[in-house]
Amino acid sequence: VLSSALKNVKPQINKTCLALEKIDPNRYPEQFKGVAVRSLIRQMSEALVSLDSSLVEVEDFLAVTPEVLAADEVKNYLVLFQNDKELRPTGGFWTAYAIFRMEKGKIVGISDGDIYFLDIDNRVPFYPVAPDIIQKYLKIKNWYIRDTNLSPDYRRSVETMLEFWARVPGVPPVDGVFALDTVVIERLLGVLGAITIPNFGEFNQENVVHQLELFANDLGMQKEKRGDRKDLLGILMREIINRVFAFPTKDYDTLFTKLIGLAEEKHLLFYFDNEKAQALAEKYNLAGRIKGAEGDYLHINDANFGGMKANWYMKETVAKDTYKEGDRWLSQITIDYENTGDYHSLWNTGYRDYVRIYVPRGSKLISGEGSLETVTSGEDLGKTYFAAFMAVNPKQKAQLTVNYELPDGVIDRSPYKLFIQKQPGTDIESMTVSVNKRSETVDLRTDNEVEIKF
Repeated sequence: VLSSALKNVKPQINKTCLALEKIDPNRYPEQFKGVAVRSLIRQMSEALVSLDSSLVEVEDFLAVTPEVLAADEVKNYLVLFQNDKELRPTGGFWTAYAIFRMEKGKIVGISDGDIYFLDIDNRVPFYPVAPDIIQKYLKIKNWYIRDTNLSPDYRRSVETMLEFWARVPGVPPVDGVFALDTVVIERLLGVLGAITIPNFGEFNQENVVHQLELFANDLGMQKEKRGDRKDLLGILMREIINRVFAFPTKDYDTLFTKLIGLAEEKHLLFYFDNEKAQALAEKYNLAGRIKGAEGDYLHINDANFGGMKANWYMKETVAKDTYKEGDRWLSQITIDYENTGDYHSLWNTGYRDYVRIYVPRGSKLISGEGSLETVTSGEDLGKTYFAAFMAVNPKQKAQLTVNYELPDGVIDRSPYKLFIQKQPGTDIESMTVSVNKRSETVDLRTDNEVEIKF
């Protein structure tokens, strides 16, 4: 119904916009009988142009909604829980999952599990040999489902994981894969209220992450109780979903705004098998893709390969200094790490970070300092990256510095342009960007573009 209404209204709005384009506000008085005529004409024109643009977005959304919500066929959606306290390339270690079965716009079934069980129970008939970095840093020869999110590009990682998923007996094919981290659970409980689960206690915005980590680690030592861990995560996810659907209609704007903010900050990621839905998710930067850029580019990707939950205690600050030397444009990335936590045998024995710094393709590594191993370079996702391995023990600090030459054409005139992509699951709020001694502090809660005149 809404789609049909839009088709009827849109031509009229387009026609009105074209008519307003021909009107020159300067030909009219600023005020007439107390009415700000010139300002009113400008506001009407801007509002209609904005509405016209918004209708395109609404039309795109409505076109795919029936398919996504399983209006005509059953759909299965896989939800992955990313533990950002044990950071991995897409935003966290994949620890638990839930499968939502949808039919005619309703959730008709939910099943859930601990992703470890897909591997521990030997349900997969075979495992490929693990990539070199898994063998080297995790000391594991087989490549398990839980470690398949090696690519910083969420779609790439999901497509790899789905190859493994297809070999697991008893699980259905899925039509989409959504990932959420601990920040999503915290903020949703802040809106939905505390949840009490029999035999497990109360979970609220302040204690939920600590309670989940405490329970998971305690049960990790007791094989006979691992099923309880699965039950806890599943019950909590189910209760959150139930409360979302039961949320008062009058307050739904608050919840929707919260979810949009989480997606914009990459705490919530989307992948759809439906090409139209996937294109829409990528268009609005909700799909965790590594993107192209005009000008300079930066994406810092950390992978906690020390196990434990050290990211809970880690603080990270970033500075990028770009300057001209002769005919060359050079850049220096400085990353300061601080492990603020005390030693904990289960949570914080020290941070071990495989870090990749993605920069414009063709950049040339000059030097790297602070890494436990020699900084290396490679190519991936249409970028050049520099890889290092950092160690930050409890109550200690460390610094990584990488110097490199930018390729010709990245900076050809003022202003300097830099596109920064945030890693999902991280909470670095800002970084310092300098070019020829002119500096700006950039918000890193979302992807950001910066321009600096020099």
